Amino acid sequence: MKKRRVLFSILIVLLTILTVISLYFLYYFNAKRKNNNYQNALKITENSKMSYDVITSNGTLYNSNIKTSSYTTDDIKDITAYFNYNLVFDKDVEGNYTYYIVGNIVDDTNNILKEVYRSEDYKYEITNGNIINLTNYFDVNYSSFKSTYNDIKTNTSTNGRLVYQVVVSYSLYNDSIDKNMSYSKTLEMTIPFTSTNIKYNPSSTYSFKEFSNDLHANDNTYLIICLEFSGASLLFVLIIALLMESMNPHKNIYASELKKLIEKNKSHIIKISFLPDLSKKDVLFVDNFDDLVEASSTFMLPIDYVEIAKNMEAVFLVIMDKYTYVYKFSIKDDKK
Repeated sequence: MKKRRVLFSILIVLLTILTVISLYFLYYFNAKRKNNNYQNALKITENSKMSYDVITSNGTLYNSNIKTSSYTTDDIKDITAYFNYNLVFDKDVEGNYTYYIVGNIVDDTNNILKEVYRSEDYKYEITNGNIINLTNYFDVNYSSFKSTYNDIKTNTSTNGRLVYQVVVSYSLYNDSIDKNMSYSKTLEMTIPFTSTNIKYNPSSTYSFKEFSNDLHANDNTYLIICLEFSGASLLFVLIIALLMESMNPHKNIYASELKKLIEKNKSHIIKISFLPDLSKKDVLFVDNFDDLVEASSTFMLPIDYVEIAKNMEAVFLVIMDKYTYVYKFSIKDDKK
C-alpha cells in the first residue's frame, strides 16, 4: 500500500509539472497567435474614380456637376477624360506600381473592334511610404474615333462605344507581414457613339473599400498548437484527479458504509453540528454499534452523530448526565 502511494505521489508530481509546462506553452503560443494576427493584417483603403468632361460645338460644358441637359454625340467638340486612384495602407510598404491607359472601340456585344489608343507604361516606386495616389487628365480624339467606328462597324452593330480603361498594378512588400503583395485594378469609362439625344451620364467607376489581406499563414498552426496544449492540460488534470482518488480508496467505502449505518438506525440517530464538550463526563468507548443502540434504547436517549474528519471518521454518542457512550466509525487500512 505504501509503495503504491509513493508511486502515485511521484506520478502526480510529474503530471503537475507537465500541466504547468503545457499551460505555459498554451499561454505563449496563444499570445504569439494574437500578435501574429495583428502583425499579419495589412489594412488597405482604396478609392478610385474615372470620368470625362464634354464640350459641345456651341461651347456648353457637361461634366459630373452638370447633368440637367441633353446633347447628341454629333454636338461633341472636345472630350477631356480624367481619373484618380488612391490607395492608403495602414503600414509602410515598399516596391513599385505602374499604370497604362488603353482605348478600344467595341460593338453592342462588347466585342473589341479595334484598339485606338494605348499609352506608355507609367512606372513609379515607393519606399517606406503608405500612400499611392495617381491622377491624370488626357484628351480623347472623339470625332476621329467615331469616324473609325463608322468605317469598321458591321451591319448589325447599332450601339458602338468607345471604352477607355486605366489598368493599375502594384507589387509591394511589407516588413511586418513579411510578404510580397501583387494586385491589379481596372478603372473604366464608356462614351457612346450613338447620335440620339443623350443625357450626360458617363460610365464611371467609383469604389471605396476597406479590407484586411488574408495573410495569416501561421494562424492555423498556432491555433492547432494551442488546442493541443489545452487538451494536454485537461488530460493531465483529469489523470491527477483520478490518481488522487485512487490514493484514497477509503473515501467511497467510508461513505457507503456510513450511509448504510445511518439508514439502518435512523430512528435513533440525530445529526449534530459539532462535537460537544465531554471534559466533565466519563467517556465510555464501545466497539460495537449495537451496544450504542442498546444504550440509546435503555436510557431512551438519541444517538448524536457528528463527522469529525470529512470522509474519514465520524463519532456517535449517547450523552447522559455523568456518562457518555461513544462509538467511533472509520475505515482502517487493516479493515480492507
